[in-house]
Amino acid sequence: MSLSLFLAPFCLSVANANFSYETHTVSEYHFTTPPGLADQVNFWKKIYSEYSTRHAVVHDMRDLAIVYEVVYLGNKNLSRRSRERKLEKVKKKYKQILRRINKTKNKSSLKGEDLRIYKLVKKDFYKASRQIRAQLGLKDRFMAGVERSGLYMTEILRILKNNNLPEELSILPHVESSFQLGAYSSAGAAGIWQFTRSTGRLFMRVGYDVDERRDPILATHAAAKLLKRNFQEINSWPLAITAYNHGLQGMKRAKKRH
Repeated sequence: MSLSLFLAPFCLSVANANFSYETHTVSEYHFTTPPGLADQVNFWKKIYSEYSTRHAVVHDMRDLAIVYEVVYLGNKNLSRRSRERKLEKVKKKYKQILRRINKTKNKSSLKGEDLRIYKLVKKDFYKASRQIRAQLGLKDRFMAGVERSGLYMTEILRILKNNNLPEELSILPHVESSFQLGAYSSAGAAGIWQFTRSTGRLFMRVGYDVDERRDPILATHAAAKLLKRNFQEINSWPLAITAYNHGLQGMKRAKKRH
C-alpha cells in the first residue's frame, strides 16, 4: 500500500506524538490537524487542490514550510525522463545557492536570490542543500479520482457504517490510488485500497487466477476489517491509519516508546 504522497510526512511526527490524552471510539473520531503538523497539512492541501501535474513544487523534504519554487512544466506532456531532467536543474540551482550561503561568513552581504533563500531557510544551510526534492502537483488527478469515486462511494460508506467505522475513512482510496481499479504499485500493492499480497491474503483471495484486491467492494470490506483491527490494537485513529501503510507492529512499538 502507498499513502506516501499524503501520509509519509506525517509518519515520524505521528510516531512521536503522545495520544494518551485522547479518547477515541471505533466509530467516532473528530479528525483535526494534529499539533505540529499544520505546515505538512497545508503543503499537501495545496498539492491536491492548487497545483496540477503541469506544476512541480520544489521544497525541503523535512520542513514543508520551505518551498523554494513552483516550477511550471509546460502544456506539453513531458516524458518522465524529461521532467526529471528539468527538475534536477532547478534542484541543483538551489543546492548551489544553499552551499554558497553556508560558506558566506558575512550574511549581511547576501543579495538577490541568495538573500531570499537565506531568509526562507534561516539555518542549517548545508543540511538543507541535501534535502531538496520536487513534488508533482496532483489537482487534476485528484479531481479525476473524485469523479471515479462516485461509482463506489455509496457502497463504501455503507460498508464503513456497518462496521461502525468513521465515514472519513472513505477518503483513503483518493490518496492510495485515486480510485483507479488497475492501480498497481512498485511494491506490488493493487486495487483502490492498495493492498499488498501478504496483507491482502489476510482478508481476501489473492492469487494468479483470482485477485480480490482488484474488486473495489471486496477490497473495501477487507480494508474495513484491517482498519478496525488496527484501531482495536492501538486505540488511536491517527496511529491506526498510519499502521494501514507502515505496519501495526511498528506503530505499536512507536506508541510504547512515546
